[in-house]
Amino acid sequence: MGAVAPGTPGWIDVRSPDLAQTRSFYMSLFDWSARVSSEGSGGYTVFTKGGKAVAGAGQLLAPSQATAWRTFVLVDDAEATTARVEPAGGQVLFPAGDLADTGRIGVFTDRAGAEVGVWEPGEMPGCELFNESGTLCWNELTTGDSAGSKAFYGEVFGWEARDRRLGDAEYSQWRFEGRTVAGMRPGHPEVTTPHWMAYFAVRDCDESASRAEQLGGRVTVPPTDTVLGRSAVLTDPHGAVFTIITM
Repeated sequence: MGAVAPGTPGWIDVRSPDLAQTRSFYMSLFDWSARVSSEGSGGYTVFTKGGKAVAGAGQLLAPSQATAWRTFVLVDDAEATTARVEPAGGQVLFPAGDLADTGRIGVFTDRAGAEVGVWEPGEMPGCELFNESGTLCWNELTTGDSAGSKAFYGEVFGWEARDRRLGDAEYSQWRFEGRTVAGMRPGHPEVTTPHWMAYFAVRDCDESASRAEQLGGRVTVPPTDTVLGRSAVLTDPHGAVFTIITM
């Protein structure tokens, strides 16, 4: 079983054209350690904090692939979940399959094109630490097709979207079996590329944003006070986008 209940985002990884540089950046930014698999496995990296898994990093499989963080939802049956994707209007990119003894994985896009994956835990449970400095604290979909997304994620994961106001903006919380598991914010369909965003908790948003720049990253949205805390949007040296937040 994973560290969180099935139906909840519970693993994230970043695809990189230079894993050594990616490891150096995130280990310095978040005080992570790294477990690197054999080169026969592409040098896949599991980042850890205090000995517990918090994220992963893998090599880009093709030059056309985007360098990006991917959100994975923990499920009991990766194959059964992935089988619901195309009938719901999505596209399967990687059918469910085994990753040695670590678990089963599938990757797909939703109706609007946002990429997301499923993880059926084996020996690897997914993230083992959440909501602490340098760890995952939230996952959020931005899309220009809120209505289509509500239908898609409802059919694939059984999620229900509850709409609310967050400050001056519209916002939806994804709910599953009585739990809030993720969020969704609307984006303009003509200018927004649909995507899932990973949020990492930090002790000091301003300090971490400055540190990211020193390490070769870029501040896309500078530290800003929001109703949830002080947050900033960053990109790593290869362009993968993520958010840091001090709650």
